[in-house]
Amino acid sequence: MGLAGRDHGTLMARTSESAAGAAIDLLTIAHAAIHPMP
Repeated sequence: MGLAGRDHGTLMARTSESAAGAAIDLLTIAHAAIHPMP
């Protein structure tokens, strides 16, 4: 499955555990996309 598959499985498990946590992760990713770190 590879790293991408493993990460996806982990994300899905975390999402089922905590939708709030997943939402925070998405906000963090979106913020990083808008304001890339140097």
